[in-house]
Amino acid sequence: MLGLDTSDIERPHDISGPGNKFEWEIMKELALPLGSKNPELRRAIELHDQQYHHRVWIEETEPEKPDDFLFSGTDAICYYRECRWSNRNHDYSEILREFKGNEAQIECVKNLIPRMKKKKVPPFRINNSFPNPGIPDDMYRRMYKKIKETVYMLREKGYALKALKI
Repeated sequence: MLGLDTSDIERPHDISGPGNKFEWEIMKELALPLGSKNPELRRAIELHDQQYHHRVWIEETEPEKPDDFLFSGTDAICYYRECRWSNRNHDYSEILREFKGNEAQIECVKNLIPRMKKKKVPPFRINNSFPNPGIPDDMYRRMYKKIKETVYMLREKGYALKALKI
């Protein structure tokens, strides 16, 4: 959506590659309620942090392309916008305060917020089907395939998920 040229091969984002959120060991813990004190939740987050974009953001891995750091910053901003682990969504005006001490991250976030504010979030509701929310067709097909594989894996583990027509 931002036209970033990223070398991140773990796409679709967060659901492909090592440490993806659809791996059972990660998924089962990330499904815990927000604010859970379960130590396994911390372990799941650490496993997910293996993802390339997280390693780039914490400067554990050198970005292959300049936009890789911007892509990682976009993910960090979305983390606060979507209320993933906190108890509330953050407005764009509040997000910059979350980044302290790392000048590269602060500059990245300052660069990205105005660009992200201009973008309309595509509507995406998961009912009993998975319509394309406005992403490129190739990425949608890859995402749908991963979702389908995950639904089958969950059914094998005993989760009915009957409402999902996959």
